[in-house]
Amino acid sequence: SSAEYWESEKNESVHGGNSNNNTSSMHGNNGKSKTSWTKTAGDFINEVCFFTQSPQMETVRTATVCKTLTLSRTAYRLLCDDYPESSGTVLQNLLAKVQKMAQEENAMVAKAIS
Repeated sequence: SSAEYWESEKNESVHGGNSNNNTSSMHGNNGKSKTSWTKTAGDFINEVCFFTQSPQMETVRTATVCKTLTLSRTAYRLLCDDYPESSGTVLQNLLAKVQKMAQEENAMVAKAIS
């Protein structure tokens, strides 16, 4: 099986992948600790940084060859202009994801200090 690596620091695009229902691992290093996530087909990569325009320091490694869709910020804005109701749904989904990530992080911290 092949693997692909993506590295980006410019944070100008968001990626969505399809690895035929196989999982991919993402590793982020915020300077303090290294964490990893498992993504499945259809999941987005770099979406939080894309919308917050914050630096993206993740490296992505896939278990198999993947097809990806890369969407620039400009293209996303054009889609939002054409389909404003869909852009609201995207932001609601992003908020739910960020809330879930915060809950998981809080649970890990609570477990580590107990």
